[in-house]
Amino acid sequence: MDTKKILALKYRPQIFSDLIGQEIISETITNSIKLGKTPNAYLLTGIRGVGKTTTARLIAKSLNCTKNNNGSSCPAENFCDTCKQIASSNHIDVL
Repeated sequence: MDTKKILALKYRPQIFSDLIGQEIISETITNSIKLGKTPNAYLLTGIRGVGKTTTARLIAKSLNCTKNNNGSSCPAENFCDTCKQIASSNHIDVL
């Protein structure tokens, strides 16, 4: 069985530092999570392909990570179960 994956999904950033072109929002969100002052909602807008879904996944990982690495998600090579589920779009039991 050949498991082909769309390039955009195969090379999707898995941590905030891998996010290219969104450094300001990445830093702002990371700092708010580290300080424990996350807003009730984030409004991610823009044209197709600017990273809205990727940013949302990174936020979800950071907020729901069971290892809780000071407001960031697990390193890509050592994901916890929650981060693995979010990365694979299999995140049914995430809060």
